[in-house]
Amino acid sequence: MNKGGRPTDPIWEHFTRVENNGKSEAMCNKCGHKQAVKVDRMKIHYKTCNKAETSNSDNAKEPTDMTESIKSEHDRPNRTELPAEESETAKKRKVQLGLEKFVCKTSPETKNQLDIIVSRFIYGCNIPFAVVEHELFKNMITALRPGYQPPSRKTLAGDLLETVNTELQGTMQKELAGKDVTLVEDGWSNVHNDPVTATCVHVNGKSFFVKATDNGSHKKTAQYCKDQCSETMAEIEQKYGCKVRSIVTDNEKKMQKMKSLLQQDDDQLIVYGCSSHWLNLLGQQLTPSQTMKHVVEVQKYFRNHHQPSGWLKEVSDTVKPQIPGDTRWNSQLTCADTFIRNHAGYSHVVNSHEEDLDKDIVKLIRNYNFLKQVKDLSKQLKPVGDALDRLQGDKVNIADACDTWLSLLSDDYLQPHHEVVNARFQLAIQPVHLFSYMLHPKYKGSKLSEKQQEEARNWITIQHPELLPFVICFSEEDDDLYPRSFFQPQVISKLDPVSWWKSLKRATKKNEIHKLADIMTHLLSCPASSASVERIFSSFGSIHSKLRNRLGVERATKLVFCYRMLRGKVYDDDNDY
Repeated sequence: MNKGGRPTDPIWEHFTRVENNGKSEAMCNKCGHKQAVKVDRMKIHYKTCNKAETSNSDNAKEPTDMTESIKSEHDRPNRTELPAEESETAKKRKVQLGLEKFVCKTSPETKNQLDIIVSRFIYGCNIPFAVVEHELFKNMITALRPGYQPPSRKTLAGDLLETVNTELQGTMQKELAGKDVTLVEDGWSNVHNDPVTATCVHVNGKSFFVKATDNGSHKKTAQYCKDQCSETMAEIEQKYGCKVRSIVTDNEKKMQKMKSLLQQDDDQLIVYGCSSHWLNLLGQQLTPSQTMKHVVEVQKYFRNHHQPSGWLKEVSDTVKPQIPGDTRWNSQLTCADTFIRNHAGYSHVVNSHEEDLDKDIVKLIRNYNFLKQVKDLSKQLKPVGDALDRLQGDKVNIADACDTWLSLLSDDYLQPHHEVVNARFQLAIQPVHLFSYMLHPKYKGSKLSEKQQEEARNWITIQHPELLPFVICFSEEDDDLYPRSFFQPQVISKLDPVSWWKSLKRATKKNEIHKLADIMTHLLSCPASSASVERIFSSFGSIHSKLRNRLGVERATKLVFCYRMLRGKVYDDDNDY
């Protein structure tokens, strides 16, 4: 009969409860051993009891294994069975969890890694340092990782900036080591109106910002610029392990004289001017002053007067009037195009509010002969503007510049100004441009006259006379020196010119071809313009702004360097200026 209560453990089948001096003990039925009434200890004794193994045959139904004994108990009808989940939980020993299970700890090593990640984000996105001490930023960090304390603004401006700058300098050194590079240099005035010279190096379609120098009270003469440039070249070659083979600057008179002084010291150094600057000057020269003067009058009137400006905004398909600037590339074309686009809006405002507008402005807007002159001007400037936009890219080389200028010389809209275009062509395109154009696998000097081809051959004769026969054979596509497969259209269309010459170098064993390939690899990596350093100025303007005017040139230079290096592929430099 079931009396209720907790069921007796099956181990008691092998033990008998006895009294000893008023205390209960368990005695083994086989060996007579007495011990405390502890089920766990009784089970242990039963497993080790020698006499338990020699049980009588008449007791064959008795379990010989503790597991079987426990298992057989489940077959008894009077046993209270527990649910499977509770039984499994009962078998597990409950261990108290430590406090570390509920706390997010950040070790010093992890904190340093997180500090670097945060600082790279701050520098790469040009975010003011004060953000890290803002309550909302701290709340965000706490939500993401409660055990992490972000760096202070002073740490960001000090140790972390040095650490990230050093790391990125190492990355840049690996990129430039052992390569021939082009030095790009120009000057501007920062937010404090201090004269600053910026320098970057260009290789394989990539531009790397090197340094910015505060010129202080020095007078920017040609000799001073030459000495500064020579010093910078030596510093770059020593620090980054590369070789400066060419230099491109703007076309200011003292910069042209500086380039002449540099060539006097090293006749192998290639120096040339920025094609984009020459194109901008050509655009200004092609713009009739009287026509542009009247366009600017109308544009300024609707831009600077509140009521006409408001009326213009109410008209659909209008844009903000643009004003030309001498230092802003393509600004003449932009001004003319916005005038043409807004002319219907100007006419609508005049018809609706004629009495409230200036009579001279009304007269210009209703003069449709003047509108035709502006449209003709736009068509005339369009080829120059397209050429300028093309040559601003970092991946555009001096052979592309030569092709662009040659196309302008034959443009129908520019034929009335052929002499003006040709004069700028002579200033912008040097024999080294013609040579690189002649040995470009795509162009192969197709647009060059015989006189221009001879200029290119004379240049290589002066530089490397032993290579002239191989240059002539290239033009003839000589099979003995140049594999015919390299001139197949599908090869030329898919390979960029630098890769083409590198592949040719690997495919031939002639030392002269190797030397010519090395020369062409560098020439076809030379940028067509100094636009890359202009983009550096834009970065300085964003970082060393009026709101952050206490930044010194040295710290601003490090921030600009980190910003440019950390941007990666997020932005396209060709569209940044």
